[in-house]
Amino acid sequence: MALCPSACGTDLIGNPEGDCVLVPRKKTLSRISFFVCSTDLPDPMNDAAILALYEDGSIVITSELANIVVNDPTYEDVIMSECRVPDRVIVSREMTFEDRIAITSGSPANAYYDYAFWQDKLTNQSKLNYIIHYCDGDSVVARDQNGNLLTASITGYLNWQKPATQGAGNIEFKRLSINFNGDPLGFTNTPEFNLYTAGILG
Repeated sequence: MALCPSACGTDLIGNPEGDCVLVPRKKTLSRISFFVCSTDLPDPMNDAAILALYEDGSIVITSELANIVVNDPTYEDVIMSECRVPDRVIVSREMTFEDRIAITSGSPANAYYDYAFWQDKLTNQSKLNYIIHYCDGDSVVARDQNGNLLTASITGYLNWQKPATQGAGNIEFKRLSINFNGDPLGFTNTPEFNLYTAGILG
C-alpha cells in the first residue's frame, strides 16, 4: 500500500485573496483564571453565562501579572510506522510569571491576601483548569486539540528585587510557573470570550 494513496484526498486550506497589507498580530498576555474541574463551562459560550461564573466565584482571576514568559513546548516522538519519520507530539508547555501586586484586603480581611490566593492554587492544583487572558480581554480556555481541558502543575515562591538606587529597600514579588499537560496556546485554541465585553472587567 502506498504511503499516500489517491483515495486519501484532502482539500488544503488556502489564504484568502486580497490581503495586501501584511501586519503581525500583537497580543500581550495579562492574567490567568482558575476554576475547579467540577465546574461546567457554558456550551455554547456566551457573555451572560461566563459572567455568572465569575460573579459567583466559580472562576477566579489573578491580578495583572508581570514578566510573563511562555516557554517553547516539549515534545515526544511517537513511532507510527517503521517506514515513516516519528510524529512529534507536544506533551507539555510551561508558563512563568510574577505577581507583583500586594492584596491587603479581602474577605475575611487579610493584610497578606495575595499569599492566601496563591497558596490556595498550589494546594488545589490537581483539581484546577485554566483560562489565559490577554491585555485586550481576549480569553483562551486551556484545551488540547480535541477540546479537552488541560491539567497542569503549579510551583511558586516569594522573591525580592533590590532597586538600582541603593538604600531603597527591596520589592517583594511572587514568582510562579504553570506547567501544562499539553499546549494551552496551540493553533486550535482561539479566544472564546472577552473579559470586557462580558462585563467581567470594567
